[in-house]
Amino acid sequence: MRPLYYLLAALLFAACTSSPTPETHGSDPATSDVIEPAPGVTPEAAVTGDADIDFTGMEDFPNIVEGCSCAVAQDAGLKTKETSTYLFAYNLQDGPGVIGINGEAVEVALVNTETRTNLSEELFFTHENSTYRIETELMDEGESADEVRAYSGHVKVIEKATGKFRRTKVYGDCGC
Repeated sequence: MRPLYYLLAALLFAACTSSPTPETHGSDPATSDVIEPAPGVTPEAAVTGDADIDFTGMEDFPNIVEGCSCAVAQDAGLKTKETSTYLFAYNLQDGPGVIGINGEAVEVALVNTETRTNLSEELFFTHENSTYRIETELMDEGESADEVRAYSGHVKVIEKATGKFRRTKVYGDCGC
């Protein structure tokens, strides 16, 4: 019986003195500074596509976008109210939008809007000009301010001549 106690004590000692396993390292969200995907999950790239399009954004909000509108950025700066570069800003109802690509503020016209409500509201917008077609999909993330909602999603810029595209994750606000 005594050897059993010695064996259990040795196992307990070994378990208590072993180093932490990779699965437990950084698992406390309050103290971890790195967010990693679950094992076996490959995270989606922030920018995808094969078109020669650079998402350069705009420092200032475009003057032609007025009233009820959306403004999105590639980072969460707009969502957290920090300084951010606008990627795309556009009127919700009718009127133009402006997207910052290839170092220019490119004006596009609203072609179509669609709203779907599943578990949360999803907004879909299509804008275009003679060179580009812009497809925006946004998911409602909740209230941001009075009459303003926070959104996250994607903006896809398609070159009409080649069909090539560039797609990026975005965060922003829509409201009046």
